[in-house]
Amino acid sequence: MGDEEDGIDVADPLADLIASLGRGSVVHIRGDFVVPAGDYRVVALCGDYVKLQKGAASPVKLTRDQLLKLVDSGQRFSAGEGVLGSAGYRVGQDGLPRDKRRELLAALFSRPLRALPQVENVSEWGEPRTPKRYWKMVRCLQAFTENARGRKTMRRAVNDWEADLEWLDGVHGKAYRVNPFE
Repeated sequence: MGDEEDGIDVADPLADLIASLGRGSVVHIRGDFVVPAGDYRVVALCGDYVKLQKGAASPVKLTRDQLLKLVDSGQRFSAGEGVLGSAGYRVGQDGLPRDKRRELLAALFSRPLRALPQVENVSEWGEPRTPKRYWKMVRCLQAFTENARGRKTMRRAVNDWEADLEWLDGVHGKAYRVNPFE
């Protein structure tokens, strides 16, 4: 086991990357004699296993340990999905319950940069527990809210984002409200 930082193993960013997979994430598998190499989409996440699908082929069921052995160590998620989505943050009717969303937001606020999902814009997130990380999270949630506001089908999602913004501000706002982007 590596160094512990607020309950997070910071010595194995690959394990954190696997733990942060979300449904729809794309991973590159090195492959072995059973699972061919290539890009696979996550189609299901369960406690003990992950189901991956390559193209139209039947899904492959792998334990998280098997996936750790097969995933490319230089793994990057597919472009287009941000840190929050790649980490499994979901709102609305099919989203995570409030306590799970906030647990995930708290973990993302504290994780080392190298342990966040390695999406295209991950460098914008800055170091953990800094104003830059706080404001990146705030700006993401604000953008999601503004882009969906006024759409009837997104009402629950907007309510969830607004509630999560209020929670984030209540927990970290006082300490991190200085905006490093201004």
